[in-house]
Amino acid sequence: MSKTPNTQSDNQNFLSDILGEAGKPKVKLTPEIEQEIREHLAEAQARAERGEPMTRETAEFMENVRLWVGMPEWWRQKNPTINQTTLRKDWNMLTPEVRTEAKTRDITPWQWLDLLYVAESLANYDRMSKEQYLKQRLDKTFEFPGRGEIVAKETLNLEYRNLTHLPDGLKIKRDLWLEGCKNLTSLPEGLEVEYELNLRDCSGLTHLPKELKVGGDFYLDGCTGLTELPEGLKVENGLLNLNKCKSLTRLPKGLEVERELFLVDCTGLTELPENLKANFLFLKGCVGLQQNKTKVLRHLSENIKNMGVSMLNLADWPLEDGDLPENLGMKGELVLGGCTKLTKLPKGLGVPFHLNLYGCTGLTELPDGLKVENNLNLVDCTGLTWLPEGLEVGKDLYLSKNLHEQVKKDAERLKKEGKIKGKIYYQ
Repeated sequence: MSKTPNTQSDNQNFLSDILGEAGKPKVKLTPEIEQEIREHLAEAQARAERGEPMTRETAEFMENVRLWVGMPEWWRQKNPTINQTTLRKDWNMLTPEVRTEAKTRDITPWQWLDLLYVAESLANYDRMSKEQYLKQRLDKTFEFPGRGEIVAKETLNLEYRNLTHLPDGLKIKRDLWLEGCKNLTSLPEGLEVEYELNLRDCSGLTHLPKELKVGGDFYLDGCTGLTELPEGLKVENGLLNLNKCKSLTRLPKGLEVERELFLVDCTGLTELPENLKANFLFLKGCVGLQQNKTKVLRHLSENIKNMGVSMLNLADWPLEDGDLPENLGMKGELVLGGCTKLTKLPKGLGVPFHLNLYGCTGLTELPDGLKVENNLNLVDCTGLTWLPEGLEVGKDLYLSKNLHEQVKKDAERLKKEGKIKGKIYYQ
């Protein structure tokens, strides 16, 4: 840290120094900053005349001015005021070498320090010095197109490291793997990952950056500290796994997931958001949703076509007769496995693809005229005593040996009549 002025002469020299820096090409102090500098200097000068030392607040502000002036132009435009949220206090680490390395890459000194921090977590110094290794690693892994951007050219594997943060301006052209980084408390604003982002078991994360972009699969399972997701989040070419995110109390409106949305053991959720879009929807073990099942199931039945859901998994839900709406309108697979309180299914239940009822031990009948275009799973449905004559299965029927003998006989008869197109499997 620079020596702080304690005399009238020092104060004048400091002002001349700062204004001299401002006179350099591409450096411009706003009138507000220049006025704030003069106010702090006037206060310091008055204290010096009384023989009193400069206050800590003024000394820190002066050093922040020096740091602000030394930042790249794009950074000053982005941060036009001087405050501690943008100017960190680790001045002693900003050596001339650090400033030079940052300047050559058009990034801030702190971005360079953060990159060194990341590279050091991957360090292996067997055949070279630490300094040689870190620079070689960074040159191999990253490119610097300018204006503070840091682009990882390859998959960045940082799993199970003691990282607490990543550098600002980070963009990943492949995958970013951070699984098991339990000390990671935040991600940089504007983070972009073109393919997979793996944050499994990053239990220190409580929120995600607002403009986060993920181009592939997005794993957040086990992020037990996560309380919210950014508004407008879209996972355009992959799945979103939120299993065991127990502190998550709501999902953002307009959440879009092109493939599977896993919500297993998300006990804090009590409702689904408006304009949710997902291809496969897994809702297992979400106690809050189950307790609010009437509202949730009504929302699903009213919006399932607009949501684009082709698979709905309600395994182990405490569903009772009448909970499932008639004409649910599923266009894909419906999983009701382990719903032991169900004794019958609603009329008009059309399932174009798979219907999975494994372990529905309370089920005593199937609706006459039930048509399943693909597979039907009745394994361990021990309450069934017969199959309806109008049952049609487009592909395979799965049964278990512990079912009632009449069920097995009815299945063989339906097979002979051509109403079961595929095979009958016993498990």
